[in-house]
Amino acid sequence: MISTIKGYCIPWKRMFSYGESLMRSLSEEDDIELERKVQRLNKTPKKSFQLENGRTIDCIDINKQPTLDHPSLKNHIVQRKPTSYAGEINKSSVKASPSPLASTRKSCPHGTVPIQRTTKDDLLKDRNITNAFIKAHRNINSTDPLKHVNAGTPRLNQRVIVRSVRAEYHGISGINSIYNINVTGDKFTFNAMYVSNFYNDELNMAVAGTMAEEDNKTRGCFNTLCEGFVQVDSRISPGYAITPASVYNGDPLVEVKIKLYEDPETGNWWIVFGEDNIAVGYYPKDFVDVYGAASMAWEGYTISGSDGITPPLGSGHRPDHIHNHAAYYRDMRFIKDNLAEEIPRVDELTTHVGPNCHSIDDLHYSGSPKWGYIFFYGGPGGDCVGT
Repeated sequence: MISTIKGYCIPWKRMFSYGESLMRSLSEEDDIELERKVQRLNKTPKKSFQLENGRTIDCIDINKQPTLDHPSLKNHIVQRKPTSYAGEINKSSVKASPSPLASTRKSCPHGTVPIQRTTKDDLLKDRNITNAFIKAHRNINSTDPLKHVNAGTPRLNQRVIVRSVRAEYHGISGINSIYNINVTGDKFTFNAMYVSNFYNDELNMAVAGTMAEEDNKTRGCFNTLCEGFVQVDSRISPGYAITPASVYNGDPLVEVKIKLYEDPETGNWWIVFGEDNIAVGYYPKDFVDVYGAASMAWEGYTISGSDGITPPLGSGHRPDHIHNHAAYYRDMRFIKDNLAEEIPRVDELTTHVGPNCHSIDDLHYSGSPKWGYIFFYGGPGGDCVGT
């Protein structure tokens, strides 16, 4: 399979979801509406190819990609690359472990972008996941964002968060170790970085990270169904599976390096991947209003299944101070107004944990150029709902 990352743009007022019962039993009217949306999303490709998992990738004209059909982006002119790259001012010598993503995938022709062909099942899954995501983050500005995780959100019950204390930032970056863990049924596990702000009681977020679901392949959360995300790279696309991945107690580990930051000239929020600064795409400034983001975080969280069982997080093992046992974020940095990447100060971060199934450990500045600011996290999951 091929691979990768992606983000959600989630305006609070636009959230809606089909519940589990509706996913299993759609009305004829709902089914017709979903079919219409599938037809709208699946544009005529310039070229197509198939992945190992049987999914089809369509190479779509960059100026005709589905997200540009959104009314807010009617007259949007695609920005082909960032005007500046975060971290160039104080470029770090820290490198992520070799990634299988960019070098192993097919490329779409010049002027086109790879879009995974959409099915009705994709649309239903996207609604369910996005609804759970917004419920999990509705208390994002609370001093304790875990306070209401269980209340009204019985399926999202376990999180680990390293979050910034409120201040004005212009981006976030980090290197995350990636594992393919055993996630079954209607359960999901996420590893993500986000920037957020509140305006007029509306939560605005831009998110980038990875997700594990039933096929046990870690993939970009979730796919190109995210309204407002403009894709520009001809190889790396949200929604691909990352393979191979790290193995417990194995070496070398597979890592992904992600930057999510605001372009100082256009105000668009870019997702940049890997050591080669591959600009995957961006959230237009008029669509995701997180200017001078008030909160940023590195986190892992899970959605338990309808059976009440919480899936594993990270590597599926709790931290034990051994680098290839539990998942980690390392070389964590804030991106500030001049796009310089800065190591967080201890007073700039706060930690929250849902401790029953998962743990977080050892948040600190290591003093090592390789590890930088780091924390380990994860756990086996299990019967944790409401505990």
